[in-house]
Amino acid sequence: VREQRRDVERNVESGKVNGEMMDGEVKVTYFKIAGRAEPIRLALFIGEVPFHDEYVTGDEWASRKGETPFGQLPVLTYQGQVLAQSQAILRFVGKHVGLYPEDPWSAAKVDEVIALFSEVESIISASRFETDEEKRLAMRRTMAEVHLPPKFDMIEKILEKNESGFLVGSSLTIADLLLVVGMMRGITSGAFDGIPTTILDNYSHMQALKAKIHAMDKVREWMKAHPDWYPAAS
Repeated sequence: VREQRRDVERNVESGKVNGEMMDGEVKVTYFKIAGRAEPIRLALFIGEVPFHDEYVTGDEWASRKGETPFGQLPVLTYQGQVLAQSQAILRFVGKHVGLYPEDPWSAAKVDEVIALFSEVESIISASRFETDEEKRLAMRRTMAEVHLPPKFDMIEKILEKNESGFLVGSSLTIADLLLVVGMMRGITSGAFDGIPTTILDNYSHMQALKAKIHAMDKVREWMKAHPDWYPAAS
């Protein structure tokens, strides 16, 4: 297993890792959008782990919600068992495909950054259920101008201090995927009215990491296969 891990580390920067350590049928269940499942899907694809990408429609979800552990998607089915919570799934997959460090300190640093991303999500989530459009837009303008920039500055400083250009260590981890195809993609997608799609344009280290990941062979292959989610890559 240790030798397999070394092979993974040698290949991961090119976006290709060894997925032989996941033995059994793998299924990711989510809606037909990128969303919370996208870092998980991409980690599996980079790790060359065959998986069934199951899409649930809105009509189906009403009847299937009760089948999931917490009434939420995504869920991962592996060897007949079901795992919920997107971050737990991403860590599980990352450990199998070499995108989560074995070293306890490095693993903790990955967890630290992911916790910071969760704080960003909490800030944005505060406005999700505001039905008054004027109030929602005002909340999001305040987020964009006051609450979010300090968090982005923290992420930018982490990247600035690491000569590799990655968030942790010298190669790609699940933290990088969660930042680029999770947080950055979501915030700049236009899905959150009141938050400019250009909000991250001036964060040069985040933009450099995005370019680095998008240039990886396996990532480019995935993006080209999903033109609805990545129109610029098609």
